[in-house]
Amino acid sequence: MVSRFSDRCPQRLSARGLLDQVPPYVPGSTDEAAFTQAVGKLCGPSAQGAFQSKYGYHAISPDWLLSHRLPSTPEQLDVISCLLDVMRVAGFEVGIIGNEAYAPTK
Repeated sequence: MVSRFSDRCPQRLSARGLLDQVPPYVPGSTDEAAFTQAVGKLCGPSAQGAFQSKYGYHAISPDWLLSHRLPSTPEQLDVISCLLDVMRVAGFEVGIIGNEAYAPTK
């Protein structure tokens, strides 16, 4: 089932003037490094590095996400929503890694 959130992605990108700038993505053909860099550039300087981690290009970097979690400004929220909206419109599946527990230090 597709959520209402994803149904509004094109409208939100269009309202920002970004819908026509979404880079094309063809699974198995598009260079994922180049694609995610283009998405980062499209969504602004704060989005840079969101997809460069040891988990691959289909996961938002946990380190990047830690620096952007619980957005406290409209600009921070815009960056995350832009990334997710662009990925949804392009058809690029992306995941968020979370709920990691750290062992207590001895």
